[in-house]
Amino acid sequence: MKIPVVKFGEFLMSRPAGREAAQIMCASYAPLDADEIIELDFAGVKATGPSWLHEVVLGLRNTFKNKIVILDCGNASVLESLKFVDVS
Repeated sequence: MKIPVVKFGEFLMSRPAGREAAQIMCASYAPLDADEIIELDFAGVKATGPSWLHEVVLGLRNTFKNKIVILDCGNASVLESLKFVDVS
């Protein structure tokens, strides 16, 4: 299942915004089974912070327990934020 993250904005920074995005993702997207990989596609996102990304990954993992993969990691802020967040 692929989730286009740009739907939540081009600048994704705050922990409360990440928590809200995670709740929306959990309500709007549901994997078909426990083995389906959740793919976060960051195409079009200009900047993200580790607190936003942490809230999203934590929210998805707590709800679905699925493996989470980050797509389109050419963005430097996403790459730097990933250093602080365990997405495996």
